[in-house]
Amino acid sequence: MKDRIKAIRKDKKMSRQAFADTIGISISTLDSYEYGRRVPLTPIINTICDKFSVNKSWLVDGVGDMYLPLTKADQITDFAVDVIKEDGFRARFVAMLAEMSPEEWALMERMAHRLLDEKKE
Repeated sequence: MKDRIKAIRKDKKMSRQAFADTIGISISTLDSYEYGRRVPLTPIINTICDKFSVNKSWLVDGVGDMYLPLTKADQITDFAVDVIKEDGFRARFVAMLAEMSPEEWALMERMAHRLLDEKKE
């Protein structure tokens, strides 16, 4: 498990201190996990999984993917965060979508359905 904890921290590009702070432990406790001197208790394992969307089976046993699949809400949140950081077409397009009325959304939905129907033919 020691290598998997370190892999999460490195994948998230976090310092040992930032990672320890995020999961509510001291840096010396994190060091003891990463060097294999101690194994985290279940509450700490659960915290790591919750805070970083880590697959518990992967963290504990090395089985499966490192991360849990993203929910639709998580995907949208990640996209929105990326868009907010930029000043290009995507940001302008999302700003335009945010200003659309319910009627405009209904029109867009009808147009999308029509495009999909044409693609099926």
